[in-house]
Amino acid sequence: MTISQLVLGTARFGLDGAYGFQAAKPDLATVEAIVGRAWDAGVRWLDTAEAYGDAESRLGEIGVRRWHIITKIPPGSFRDDRVEEWDTVAMACADAAIRSTRRLQAHPDGYLLHSSRYAFRGDILEPFLAGCEASHTKYAGVSCYTPEEAFAALRAGCTAIQVPHNLLDLRAWHAGVFVEAERRGAAVFARSPFCQGLLTLAPDDPRMPAQVRDRVEAVRQACFPMESQAAFALSGALLTADHVVFGCETVAQLDENLGTAMTPALNFTTLEGIRPAFTQFGGVTDAVVNPSRFATP
Repeated sequence: MTISQLVLGTARFGLDGAYGFQAAKPDLATVEAIVGRAWDAGVRWLDTAEAYGDAESRLGEIGVRRWHIITKIPPGSFRDDRVEEWDTVAMACADAAIRSTRRLQAHPDGYLLHSSRYAFRGDILEPFLAGCEASHTKYAGVSCYTPEEAFAALRAGCTAIQVPHNLLDLRAWHAGVFVEAERRGAAVFARSPFCQGLLTLAPDDPRMPAQVRDRVEAVRQACFPMESQAAFALSGALLTADHVVFGCETVAQLDENLGTAMTPALNFTTLEGIRPAFTQFGGVTDAVVNPSRFATP
């Protein structure tokens, strides 16, 4: 893993209090300082989306043309109750791409469908991928939640996917998603190394959703033999993914993450040693790993 393979996530730049436990979004000066510091350190990727509030517009305002940018077609862009016509999908995707380009004031390197259910929708994936290929877009795929969705997207010909990947959710790694993507020449962007911040919170933190408190505490006791939970959590993702999407709200958080990337706090031997511990946590459920299911405390 190198610094250049880190991907700076920008959801926190555009959303206030997302998922009930993130702080208010940083001001524009802080966003500019984070992005500038990340670039100077060697980070070259940004992950954003139309659904992330005004994140794209704020990035455009500070200037990100030199960055590699992955953005996303908004969730709910297509109908679930019918097969979509080719032209309908093509026009919706083209319109979304134009909107993102205008807000970013830069041309993204890739687009992902921002709804995992589209991994199984050939009527949507085929025209989307064809349009990306025609426009010479290098990265095109789906933002997934489960290994089944990831495998379906790869079989459909996606050249990029996103999957959650952290010490609460190692499903993609265990299932062989990363190996299959490499075999097919597709990029995997592993997101949520901190499980949307859960892996950095103390169990008694009021921002911790009640339905996941016990699970997070069990993982913390089994897997964090050090002071910095964040460093341990990020190290686990860095060991097993080519691109890791991480978020931060301050320059200090960014610097801590950069330090972990340069000197990981976890190695493969340790990771393999703690793998059996995860069986005692009752398996992975949406209530644990899907932030849209978190109840606001």
